[in-house]
Amino acid sequence: MVTENHIKDIFGNMSSFHSLPSISLSYLTFCDIFVNLYSNRGIYMNRIKEVLEDRGIKQTWLAERLGKSFNMVNAYVQNRRQPSIEVLYRIAELLQVEAKELLVNNDMVEKGGADEK
Repeated sequence: MVTENHIKDIFGNMSSFHSLPSISLSYLTFCDIFVNLYSNRGIYMNRIKEVLEDRGIKQTWLAERLGKSFNMVNAYVQNRRQPSIEVLYRIAELLQVEAKELLVNNDMVEKGGADEK
């Protein structure tokens, strides 16, 4: 189950976190978080595609390891859908990165792309 500490680990300790509706975090998807935090933090997409490419890993490999369809993983990679927090942590584990390294904010985009940190 995802805890408040998981959320804070990804987004930092910020005042806007407390404005999230009080719902069970196990059902909270990143899309829900993005809607609530977009204006405060500018977080709006993931870097799964970049990390896969950097490591030379195929989407089919990730789909098999996650037990998800290729279409679902492709939707994550293309930012058409965002993974749940649990899935994001599993992706981070499989790719051997911190979960927060899979997220992009507006500062990265304005500086020329998601590859710049």
